[in-house]
Amino acid sequence: MQRTIKIKLNPTQKKKDEILSTMKVYQETVNRFINKFSGYKYLDKLNYKCLYKPKNKDKRIASNYSTNALAYAVTLLNKRLDLIRKECKARIYNHITNKEERHYLFYLLKQPKYIQAIMLRKEFVVDKEFDVRQEYLNKYIHRILRHEFKNNNTPELKKPLLRTDVVTANIQEYKDSKHFSHIIKLSTINKGTRVIIPFNPNKWALKLFSKRKGCFIVCPDEKGKLNLHIPIEEEIKENNNVQEIGIDKGFRKLIVDSNKQKYGEDWNKLEKKLDNKFQKKQKQRNKLYGLKTELYKKWTETKDKKIYKKIKHLEKYNLSKKKFNNNKVKTKETIKNNVNKVVNSFVSKNPKLKTIVLEKLGRFNKNKYGRKSNRLLNQWKRGFLKDKLTFISQLNSIELAYQNPAYTSQECLNCGYPDRRNRNSERFTCIKCGFKEDADVNGAMNILKRKYDQEISLYTPYKQVKEILLKRYSDGVIKPPRLEKLNSVKSCESYKQPLQEQNIILATGGESFNSSPQ
Repeated sequence: MQRTIKIKLNPTQKKKDEILSTMKVYQETVNRFINKFSGYKYLDKLNYKCLYKPKNKDKRIASNYSTNALAYAVTLLNKRLDLIRKECKARIYNHITNKEERHYLFYLLKQPKYIQAIMLRKEFVVDKEFDVRQEYLNKYIHRILRHEFKNNNTPELKKPLLRTDVVTANIQEYKDSKHFSHIIKLSTINKGTRVIIPFNPNKWALKLFSKRKGCFIVCPDEKGKLNLHIPIEEEIKENNNVQEIGIDKGFRKLIVDSNKQKYGEDWNKLEKKLDNKFQKKQKQRNKLYGLKTELYKKWTETKDKKIYKKIKHLEKYNLSKKKFNNNKVKTKETIKNNVNKVVNSFVSKNPKLKTIVLEKLGRFNKNKYGRKSNRLLNQWKRGFLKDKLTFISQLNSIELAYQNPAYTSQECLNCGYPDRRNRNSERFTCIKCGFKEDADVNGAMNILKRKYDQEISLYTPYKQVKEILLKRYSDGVIKPPRLEKLNSVKSCESYKQPLQEQNIILATGGESFNSSPQ
């Protein structure tokens, strides 16, 4: 597993300007390579060794920087292609029911040479025999690929950074100084000389310093200060546990698991507090902006120097973006720290965890909510939570099993009837059987059970999911209700059996019933 350690750099202003100008040239080089090789004709050649040519180098920076820029551009283009493949697979699952036709389409998506031929409308021969409607399916996949290429814009390096290697950057120990322990020698646009920056890594970074690799990244943070990001290699831990837990990610409570444990219960209060603070300051700034426009109109008419001084005073001391941006960074860090605490608490309280079962959420519908709710949902950094769960799962060898989220919050855990009236804010009360539970706990348990549902896959359309659930309810197929030990090996094994053959134990009565139509 690869992770990075961040170390602050404090160069002089002259050295900082030199590094920033090098970053700007590097950024331009990466974007130039992206624009050049983003066409369909390069889809089967997205490898920097195939695309490398000496004439493509940028002579303003070192040749190794140009090579790194090409490799980074190819990485971004490959990420875009992988995302397009995933979206196409989801659409194929929704529209194509024949397994042989699905297999043919997935086989085409797997190899870039077929994608290139399809997008350029060239004739091609598949190196494997398929008994399918090839002409129809080729037109179908061309249509969905064209749509996905249009939706996924060409990537762009928006933030300035500098990816280095062993040649362009060199880290050495410096034992003579009392204030710093290491120095980094960095190549810049000024050829023949290197910028030398001293730094002192903290105790945590020093423990992992010996595991560092040859390439580093130098980039400014949101406050404009330079940071050194050093990749290190971590050994993957063995995980022989068997516990599986379903989690429901929410807005009021950040994480609720299938063991009825709640993490981050004050998340909604924190979000509202930060939002109210931000909106209060924004209102004050809007009043000052209005005052500035009035003063500017008076100044254009009178050309009075006193009015001009007032405008400049407002711009410097009241409407400066430096303090405003620093407050935004603090807010973001506060949210990030709270997400980290919640996820760490969840993992530490479940030491025997093997699999986290969670729903795969997409974009929320902005037209469904009000203005303030949309703002709060936008501030709810779902990306932070997703990245933290991915990182902690890789670090502890925990599997993340994504499930179809359709009707997990509306489906009754006891009788299986899905209806939006079952959920009333934070409480869940089934309109058919009267089952009562916390709404998030009910959702987490449904997510866990869906892992072993053979009829509902990750890409099953939500309308089809509702049809399946209603058919099960009408046929009298009773799914496992509220089990006292949902995450035990016995109960998890019961989910793996077909629904009609399950031997169900009711939590209330403790009696055993064979699933049969009612």
